[in-house]
Amino acid sequence: MKRFWMTMTMLAVFCTAGLFLTGCNNKGGNAVAVVDLDAVAKAMGKDQVIAKQLQNFNTQINRQLAKVGKDLQKQLKAETKKIGSKPTEQDKKNLVSLQNKAEQKFAAYRQAGANRIRQKQIKLADDFRNEVKPYAERFARQRGASVVMVSTSMILWVDNRVDITADIIGAMRSASAAPIAPAPAPAPKP
Repeated sequence: MKRFWMTMTMLAVFCTAGLFLTGCNNKGGNAVAVVDLDAVAKAMGKDQVIAKQLQNFNTQINRQLAKVGKDLQKQLKAETKKIGSKPTEQDKKNLVSLQNKAEQKFAAYRQAGANRIRQKQIKLADDFRNEVKPYAERFARQRGASVVMVSTSMILWVDNRVDITADIIGAMRSASAAPIAPAPAPAPKP
């Protein structure tokens, strides 16, 4: 299985290299453009907005998890109180079983919370990618590129001629600085 993934990784690297070799000024439509989404996010302040949204969501999940934990502890305390100061062997077994179930339930809630946080991260990243996508498409087409790749750690080097990051940042800044048209005045009443 490890060999399969190594082969797939190497294939991806070679395909990427082949795409880069075609250049971005090729008007044949088979060239590649590259964008650094991290740089775009930082330049637009989106990295901080996304980080704050994730922090708030994480806090919300942790509060819910803390409430579940307190509720489970209350149930255990109530059951312990109900048993009294002289529990039978069966009572002790029941209490241990109840405690194990409570721990399993809490672990399941914690895992569900972690999953929700991951889903939120993915959604915020996808939303940002979708926000950048029309700009990336526009500048890629202007340069004759038919593919836009995201600069990642898999890419060792990029020729500045194929990097459209600065163009995207400039266009997004211009779009966000554009004045908002005033709402039309209401029609006079007859």
